Amino acid sequence: MGAFFIIMSKFVLASASPRRREILDTIGIKYTVKVSDYDESTTPAGLSPEELVKFNAVCKGKAVADELRGTDAVVISCDTVVTMPDQDGDRVLGKPVDEQDAIETLSMLSGNTHRVYTGLAITFADTGESICCVDQADVTFNVMSSEEIVWYVSTGEPMDKAGSYGIQGIGARYIKGLNGNYHTVMGLPSGMLYGMLRDRGLL
Repeated sequence: MGAFFIIMSKFVLASASPRRREILDTIGIKYTVKVSDYDESTTPAGLSPEELVKFNAVCKGKAVADELRGTDAVVISCDTVVTMPDQDGDRVLGKPVDEQDAIETLSMLSGNTHRVYTGLAITFADTGESICCVDQADVTFNVMSSEEIVWYVSTGEPMDKAGSYGIQGIGARYIKGLNGNYHTVMGLPSGMLYGMLRDRGLL
């Protein structure tokens, strides 16, 4: 089944994210999608944000690569978290569990600068070897009124996104500044991926 699956492309994106597909389309990489079944609830606790996204990106990629073992597939996998500093260090802000959670997260981001970490892994199905890098970007929000926050959450856009916003969507109207790679915030650092593939003779 694996050999038949990869007939369209040796690059396999281990994600259902339309944003990551859009980025690969934008930079001209042909790929097939095979969503990873890695269960992030099994990720060890106590990891730093950088360690967390690296661990999850590699595990997502390996889960797909294991299904395609024996083929020449190159699996691309990512993980993204949003963090805000607090008295205990960096607080990781994942996807909201409900609308109230999204409102609370956006209230925290309003008028402040937060950091986005994205781990990017490529895993070779023939050997199981993974190579992973992490990129980060700082995003500054304008102050949002409570009415703006409630309205934005009502659009549904925040509900499947780390940090409860989409920089490539309606959420862009609330962003004051960005220090780093735009695609890193979207969830797949495009320049980093191109360099990883090019440097290993895969393009």
